[in-house]
Amino acid sequence: MWLPTACFTFFVASLVLRGWPDGFVLNMEYPFMYSWDGVAMLSTIKKALEDSYFHSFRLGYPFGADFFDYPMSDAGNLFILQILGRLFGSEVAAFNLSFLLSFP
Repeated sequence: MWLPTACFTFFVASLVLRGWPDGFVLNMEYPFMYSWDGVAMLSTIKKALEDSYFHSFRLGYPFGADFFDYPMSDAGNLFILQILGRLFGSEVAAFNLSFLLSFP
């Protein structure tokens, strides 16, 4: 009883928020959350996909930024995000999929 009701509610909410043709398709080109911790998580995923999580040449001009003292969760989450990013070719897709996979 609960599963069909939850699926129906999800599809109705998706149609209300995104409209008729786009309501049933997930758009993985734009992040689901682009505020608060979403921006920091996107930069973390991008750092993990490019070179190293602990050092980034794209941040902290002219010498780069070091993140040795920045608190982060365990390396397992970064490993899963790195796998998702490599499989789908985008840090935004990895972020969206990790967001969706965190609900169950």
